[in-house]
Amino acid sequence: ETNKASSTVIPKPEESIEGNDSTVYHPEDKKLQKRAANRRSAQLSRKRKKQYIEDLKEENADLRRMELILRSIPDLVVSFDSSGKIGFVSQSVSKFLQFTPDELEGKSFWDRLCEDSVKLL
Repeated sequence: ETNKASSTVIPKPEESIEGNDSTVYHPEDKKLQKRAANRRSAQLSRKRKKQYIEDLKEENADLRRMELILRSIPDLVVSFDSSGKIGFVSQSVSKFLQFTPDELEGKSFWDRLCEDSVKLL
């Protein structure tokens, strides 16, 4: 068998030295086989990595489209985590409040409420 990448000839078992009941390869033959196996493994790994990157690019493009849709909705859309940190605010926030999305995103929801409002919640 010939490896195209390096033109290395890999002996088949029938071409190798035979031992008692099993085929025995010369140390040189084992090295060649291991190198060929490593090359095949690396090639497969590169293919998987390339596919993974393509999948991530597609997913990222989908998420960007969804974000654009959310940002353009005329209603106020706010997303925050369990601790109250604001993760997303639609562009329409400036119509309802005196803040831009950049001023609110990443900040604590609780810090933006007045003391009386916090007491009511």
